[in-house]
Amino acid sequence: MKPIPKRLLSKIFANIAQQKTQIHLQSPRKALQEAESLVGYSFCLGQKWMENENIKMIEVLTKKLLGADVSFEENVKKLLLNDYHVFPWGLIILLISKSAGSANQLSDTETNQEVLNIQRSMAEVGDMLRCMKILHNNVQNLSKKNKETNLKTFSNNLFILIGDFIFARTYQEFATWKRTDAMEIICSGIRDFSDVAFMEPKDSHNRFIPAKPDDPPRDIAMTVPDLSDIEVIANLSDSFGNAKNEWIMRHLLGGTIMLSKCCQAALLVGNHPKPLQTAGHLLGSNLALAHQASVDYSKFLKDNDDSFDLVSAPLLFHLQDNPNYYEKVLEITKRQTVDYGEIRRNVRLGSGLEKTRELVDELRTNALDGLHIFPDNDAKMALRNIIVNQIATD
Repeated sequence: MKPIPKRLLSKIFANIAQQKTQIHLQSPRKALQEAESLVGYSFCLGQKWMENENIKMIEVLTKKLLGADVSFEENVKKLLLNDYHVFPWGLIILLISKSAGSANQLSDTETNQEVLNIQRSMAEVGDMLRCMKILHNNVQNLSKKNKETNLKTFSNNLFILIGDFIFARTYQEFATWKRTDAMEIICSGIRDFSDVAFMEPKDSHNRFIPAKPDDPPRDIAMTVPDLSDIEVIANLSDSFGNAKNEWIMRHLLGGTIMLSKCCQAALLVGNHPKPLQTAGHLLGSNLALAHQASVDYSKFLKDNDDSFDLVSAPLLFHLQDNPNYYEKVLEITKRQTVDYGEIRRNVRLGSGLEKTRELVDELRTNALDGLHIFPDNDAKMALRNIIVNQIATD
């Protein structure tokens, strides 16, 4: 590949920095901004990650694709431009770490703004894992060969490579910790996330689609704590067909588990007792699931043809109340172009949105209740503000 001139690289990165500044100024997320300043958090793929020449070259190639008609455009903008609508995993890990404090007296060389340097490294790893998840989850199967699909094939390959590169760098970061107990916790989350890739059913484009809803519905109670044990996770076939259980299972194992494991590991290296580690694990799970439910809810508020996750909460709840509509959804997903507007209009006529709102409220309440075990301080208040202001259904 011919080297890109340094002058061109400078212009590209200057343009990216300018766009970042504009987004920060226009962002209404004051709660996030205040929390960031509290722990010194700034997400831009991590400074030491960006110093690598390979990731710089990938960013340049990615930037060239931003104006192209590729399926990853929205996700790339979120990754590069620090969109506040993306839930900040690293920030949550730092806030939980600072809220809990340190169990032992540590020297200034081991801490940074009352957060251990290893915990700050875990926050970076959390953000990297989130990036990898976004990229790998959006790879599409392309059956036809034409000019448009050739471009998408190129973008698929590029973003698989980016995701793999980021994934490899996380293990390089693990090695610097010299804490095999923390590594084991986070790697167990990566294992669970990897298992989801083989979960069925999927459509011809490799997108997850809902399982056939139970008819009549089964009353199976499932809560986030039930999923914190690997033996329970390994026997989740009964969750399929039940809207709430299927949604929790898919999204917990589909990425949320990695945030909760990072929170648990951060409290472990802070020498906190097991109950507080478990509380951090559940807080991370409830927080991320509540945010995901609120995102699912927002996708159905307006009547348009924008795409959405086919296993989102409103659709799953709608299918549970209207199991006969399942065959219609399968028919729509088999088309060359999915008519998201048709599905959205049908869901808006039922009770799926209202049940999703109730799910958001339940998970948000669980997250707030999970804060009670942590000491009262600025970090805890910042977490509460994020839960109240960032996770909404208004």
